[in-house]
Amino acid sequence: MLNFPLQMGVSEPLIQASLLGEAIEHGPVAVFVADEHGNYVAVNQAACTMLGYTRIELVGRGMQSITHPDDWQRGPAGIVDRAAPPH
Repeated sequence: MLNFPLQMGVSEPLIQASLLGEAIEHGPVAVFVADEHGNYVAVNQAACTMLGYTRIELVGRGMQSITHPDDWQRGPAGIVDRAAPPH
């Protein structure tokens, strides 16, 4: 566990960003970040494990290359909707 002193100032946003990054990278939920063209620019370890790819294999790859055609026809919003847990 990281132990940071809580102080106001320039370091607090950096600490928060670092903690958020660590939580995303080591969290149990797959996180994919794509650019405006649908190419992955960042993925976390859970995403790599879920798909069986390394980070190097996923970053730069297009969303379409790992998504079933039926889901892609629904557009990016449909992909997100199907990935979300049921209500």
